[in-house]
Amino acid sequence: MSNGKITDYTQSKSDYLLLSSQVARKIVDVAIGGDQGGSIRVPASFCGIVGLKPTYGLVPYTGIMPIEMTFDHAGPMARTVEDCATLLEVKFKCL
Repeated sequence: MSNGKITDYTQSKSDYLLLSSQVARKIVDVAIGGDQGGSIRVPASFCGIVGLKPTYGLVPYTGIMPIEMTFDHAGPMARTVEDCATLLEVKFKCL
C-alpha cells in the first residue's frame, strides 16, 4: 500500500477489493468470487471480512470462465464465518 492506495493489484483483485469493501460497509450481505491466487482471501483480509477458498469442486464453477480447471475455485466473501457457511449451505447445498 502506498499513499493509501493499493498499487500491486491486477484488475481482478481490484474488483474483489471493491466487492470486499461493499460487504464490509454492509452495502451487500455476501459476495461470490473466484480465487486462483488469493483473489478472494487477500482483499477480504484487507477489509476485515472473511474470504473462503473452498476445496476444489465443492462449489460448482458452472458459468464461470476458468483460467485452469483445477486451479480455479469459486467461494464466498462475508462479514462472518457463519455467513460464509450459510451461503455455502443455502446457495450451493455444500454443507
